[in-house]
Amino acid sequence: MKTDEGRRNAAVVLSLVFILFSIYGFTTPKTVTLEDDGLFIMASLDGGVAHPPGYPLFTFLGHLFSFLPLESPAFRIHLLSGLLGALACGVFYLVMVEAGVSRWFSFIAALSYGVSEHFWSQSIIAEVYGLNALLCFAVLYFCLRFKNKEDATFFDLAFAALFFGLGLANHWPLVVLAFPGFVMLLLPYWKELLKRIPGLLLLSLFSAGMPYAWMVWRSQQPDLTAFYGPISSFKEFWFYFSRKGYAGVDVSPSAGMSDRLEFIQHFFGESLMQVSQVGALMAAFGLYWLLKEKKYGLLAASVWIFLAHSVVLIFLLGFDFEFLNLAVFRPYPLVSYGMIAFWMGCGFYLVWGNVRKQLSEISPVFGRIPVLAMLIPIFVFGKNLEANNRSRDQFAETNARMVFEELEPDAVLFVYGDSETGPLGYFHFAEGLRKDITLLSMQGLVYPNRLFSPLISEGKKKQHVETFIRNTQKPVYFMTSENDFPNPFGTTHFGFFKKVNREGNASAIQLRFEKRVEQYFQRLVQEEKPKDRWNRHRHNKLMHQFGDFLGYTVLSGDPELNRKASALVDAMGNQYYGLTGMAEILIQHGNSSHLQQVQQWLENADLLMDETLSKERKGRHNYLRGFLAYRLGEQEKAISFFRKSLKAYMHPENPSRNALKQLLSLIHISEP
Repeated sequence: MKTDEGRRNAAVVLSLVFILFSIYGFTTPKTVTLEDDGLFIMASLDGGVAHPPGYPLFTFLGHLFSFLPLESPAFRIHLLSGLLGALACGVFYLVMVEAGVSRWFSFIAALSYGVSEHFWSQSIIAEVYGLNALLCFAVLYFCLRFKNKEDATFFDLAFAALFFGLGLANHWPLVVLAFPGFVMLLLPYWKELLKRIPGLLLLSLFSAGMPYAWMVWRSQQPDLTAFYGPISSFKEFWFYFSRKGYAGVDVSPSAGMSDRLEFIQHFFGESLMQVSQVGALMAAFGLYWLLKEKKYGLLAASVWIFLAHSVVLIFLLGFDFEFLNLAVFRPYPLVSYGMIAFWMGCGFYLVWGNVRKQLSEISPVFGRIPVLAMLIPIFVFGKNLEANNRSRDQFAETNARMVFEELEPDAVLFVYGDSETGPLGYFHFAEGLRKDITLLSMQGLVYPNRLFSPLISEGKKKQHVETFIRNTQKPVYFMTSENDFPNPFGTTHFGFFKKVNREGNASAIQLRFEKRVEQYFQRLVQEEKPKDRWNRHRHNKLMHQFGDFLGYTVLSGDPELNRKASALVDAMGNQYYGLTGMAEILIQHGNSSHLQQVQQWLENADLLMDETLSKERKGRHNYLRGFLAYRLGEQEKAISFFRKSLKAYMHPENPSRNALKQLLSLIHISEP
């Protein structure tokens, strides 16, 4: 009897995995995307080291998938994420069955979870959150098996410990946060567990330690992707593992309690939509069912895991509540959303048990198969298909290819930040695009050909870059602001990238119009703005970069340059970041004849401000308005704008702080 039950469950799991893996396979990008996609693909192909804490389990599995006979390296690793996500939903189904829910409603809940917006989105790119969900559900499943068996054996606990250790080798902060939930589930058996703790602990440490040992060994191999480079000491390993280098990223000086409360509100709003509003209502009934059936341990465990991966995490982090950080936070609560799907399945089971008899009286068919529940995953799938069908997403690829096509032979290109390092590194190192060039990171991160250790100070990094520029005879290009790039010579500005001009002095800027670059810009402004938050953020940065370029053309006063730029400046009319990019150049470097034009641009930009603006950008906007007002002789208005800037962006690096202080001292007013 138990064998037949096991076969049926195995058949359902295989069906789930097949359905979801097919969905993910058809909707996954065939090329690199933004987020950490490029980094995880490169690290997987090399068997290298991703960003802290290294994620050795994912990169090991990715390395195995890199040998698949598929043309695109990106597609191979994306398929790994799809398989891990599908397997996570298969194990999720087993958790529900073990909790006492019927196979049908367990299937409905698992399928709904698999096509929910955020889980689906992470199962089609190279990311670690599907694997994290798989391992968390595996631990939960084996804890439940131990709890439910009359003749419970050590093997169930051993498997739970094994998968917990593997979880530590993937995303240990999320697994550690879930740990109290597993303890709550097994609390009635604490006396028995105490006897077995040494063995379970050793098993967890071994299953966690082996992938990290592999990571350390791989980091020391030459010419491999490694975020910080070779790991040669325990101190360096701990720096990786503890994520110490991310301390400034995880906690922002401008984030406060209001940001955390807004994140919590946003999370609960998202929670209501992951399995539809009807599904969320069923989840409430599911909580009642767990209480009614006296499944107190499972209730406590599921509630804790739900809160730990969301509310608790929000309080531990210090993110500003803004457009891009919502994208950063998006995958963290995937297991929390799984708990909602779990409660939903329990709720359907409860409701069905109460209405089945009445439906049977209407028709025997209705009493046998609760087909209406299938509408939930169908609805969720249809609602999320457009957003998660990224099979044609070539946003990152188009930008990378445009840049590579414009570089001179045997050139050097310096990149900075994730949105440049990942896609450009992927095409150069993974696909072999432009093998003649040298691609370098200004931060010394990720790439195997680093000029210096990424752990040295920023000042020393710039010294190394400047020394390299002085000593090389190759053409040198860069993509960051000329103010941030230690260039001892002049600059040739192409719009989206720049070149070191050895014939000019450090303050000289030449402007070069290239047909391919102009065509790329026209494509960006004519096409619909990206819906994906990472693509949209990158789009905004590109608009600002090109606005910077156009600002210099207007500033030059050169009739020929102005003629070439005229249509491009007009095309910026509905681009907030382009308008402010142009305005910044003229405010800083222009004369009084430019100020009326700047005022018009900023007034137009006022009307285009939207949810994509970060606190820093809002603060910068008001700083620009204040700077302009000051240059126009409107001191009171300038003071007002500087104060608005500080209110919007309460950060020590906000330039409005010094500007306000200096302006008030000029008119002999002390700031309260």
